[in-house]
Amino acid sequence: MILSRNALTVSTAVGKKGELTAVLKQMGKLSAEERPAMGQLANEVRAALEAELEAKGRELEAKALEARLEAEALDVTVPGKPVTMGHRHPMYIALDELKDIFIGMGFTVLDGPEVELAELNFDRLNAGEGHPSRDWSDTFYFDEGSRVMLRSQTSPMQVRAMDSMPLPIRIIAPGRVYRKDEVDATHSPMFHQVEGMVIDKGVTMADLKGTLNTVVEQLYGKGTKTRFRPHHFPFTEPSCEMDVQCHKCGGVGCPTCKGEGWIELLGAGMIHPRVLEMAGIDPSVYSGWAFGIGLERTAMPAGRLRGVRRAGAGVASVPPERGGALLRRLPGGGGGGGRHPPGGGSPGGHAPHRLRRSQAPVLLPAGGGGPVLPVPRLPAISDHAA
Repeated sequence: MILSRNALTVSTAVGKKGELTAVLKQMGKLSAEERPAMGQLANEVRAALEAELEAKGRELEAKALEARLEAEALDVTVPGKPVTMGHRHPMYIALDELKDIFIGMGFTVLDGPEVELAELNFDRLNAGEGHPSRDWSDTFYFDEGSRVMLRSQTSPMQVRAMDSMPLPIRIIAPGRVYRKDEVDATHSPMFHQVEGMVIDKGVTMADLKGTLNTVVEQLYGKGTKTRFRPHHFPFTEPSCEMDVQCHKCGGVGCPTCKGEGWIELLGAGMIHPRVLEMAGIDPSVYSGWAFGIGLERTAMPAGRLRGVRRAGAGVASVPPERGGALLRRLPGGGGGGGRHPPGGGSPGGHAPHRLRRSQAPVLLPAGGGGPVLPVPRLPAISDHAA
């Protein structure tokens, strides 16, 4: 508006039809002696008018800008709306508790890829061609040759650990895994799992049972009742499944435990000698145990979750940057259960890797040359009575 007014004023004064232009048109009627003086005076008048109009235009623009800034002023000192903080997901709480327990025992936390090779997901775990877990009805494959898949377990991380870490080995591998399971209260096509493995001289089944009973007591409280049942997994021999007494009915039987009084928690066993041999480890010198635990099901006995379906709803994959340097990603990634060795048929878990600094795991150097700190021997712990 100001610029248009200025343009109108200039046009009225010095434009083609302006008053000064009309005067200059009359110069033809002047004598030759009067024209130079009149022309010089006209130019001086034109310059004075244009300068005055330009100054006035700048003044009006400045006033308009000031008025606009005052009208659109924003008080940045006014407090903003408070941000409502949520709470951590129950599965993440359960995973952090598991990590704290195992890190306190001297375990290393490993992480790996979710797209895996059949060689590491099955072959190196003693699950040869024809094993039911390799069926297309059980596993998500990417190629027709059934060699690349979404990992069905975090067990491949155990193979990678045996290939890259010096003995003795003590690791856990949390991760997200995939199987073609129908969704119900205890199953999901995508779930979370934590696998563990110990390899050393003189490791026995007593070490396995004592360690797992200690972990369960730290998770669910002193005196938690457990039982071990014989089972079969290609990765381990002998193999077992571990149950905990139902937290709802106290062993009487209810819908949560399907009337059995017990809830299956994990699968475990002594590492098969053939698996050790395929990793170049002499089974006559070294022995070891492994387990696979479902994170969703781990959280259920503590009353945090009502079912696996609810556990998976809205749970995003959280990358490991929250754990910073506390995690070592090996060049490759997987846990098993049910028909997949050796995880015990329980959905299990990946979550934000938040570890206490005082309990930081043993780190692997960038080249994969083994732990920076020695892995202590795990003492034998007396078994619980079922």
